Amino acid sequence: MDTRLLNPRRVAVLLAATFAALAIASYVVLYYTKSPVDALLVVLGFSLALVDTSVGMGFGTIGTPVLLISGFSSKNVVPAILLAQLLSAGVGSFVHRRYKNIDLLNFKGKNSKMAISLVGFGVVGAVIGVLLAIRLPSTYVNLYIGTLVVAIGLLILARPKLVFSWARLFGLSIISGFNKALGGSGYGTVATTGLLASGHGIRDSVGVTVFSVAIINMVGFGLYLLTNSISDYVIIAGLGIGAVIGSQIGPRITTRLGSGGGKRLIAATAILLGVLTVATTLIRA
Repeated sequence: MDTRLLNPRRVAVLLAATFAALAIASYVVLYYTKSPVDALLVVLGFSLALVDTSVGMGFGTIGTPVLLISGFSSKNVVPAILLAQLLSAGVGSFVHRRYKNIDLLNFKGKNSKMAISLVGFGVVGAVIGVLLAIRLPSTYVNLYIGTLVVAIGLLILARPKLVFSWARLFGLSIISGFNKALGGSGYGTVATTGLLASGHGIRDSVGVTVFSVAIINMVGFGLYLLTNSISDYVIIAGLGIGAVIGSQIGPRITTRLGSGGGKRLIAATAILLGVLTVATTLIRA
């Protein structure tokens, strides 16, 4: 482990700088938009990135239903989640590599092969997901997201034991990419949980997932731009700014993380938010 992670002075400076940046960014957004809700988007993006880059899941699983319950349209929520997590995962991948959680420059190594597989097959699923998302009514998309998030929470709690195979990884990649592009959630949970269940360490699983989701999100967000289906860029800016700040800390947590309590908390949160999303959607329908 990098000894810099254990230096109390460095940790204190990092935390102070991070939270100062968060406070400044929130104030700037509030100043220009005059909306406390927009300022809170920065805090939400920060929190989601912190969780996602540390345990490899939770950005869309938690963020998407929270935004839907708050009244935002899925047509704007999903692209916002994709871009914000793209920024978070892009920065997080660099930090993960810096602290040796993953080695993606060794193209013959298993980390690189897993990342290439997740990206290549995940893009296929992402394209299908976007094409469906722009055609389906928001009510159907919201119900799918709510049901998916509940299923993800149950999957995390079940902790299935799997034997690693490349064929299973290809399947996980397609399903993960589809879920991410259609509902803004489900990539990291399916990919990270699948890799962990197949016997990979948490540092490898989280690092590879964080890197691959950045590429998948870039493809998904690009497709939403090409279809001109985005109408609210404030939510994108708020989440994105917070995500970049939060991604500075998450990978440092991964280096000292066990694989138990954090995932159970995410699972319980996902199930609760999924049920609320379904209930809210049905009430508004």
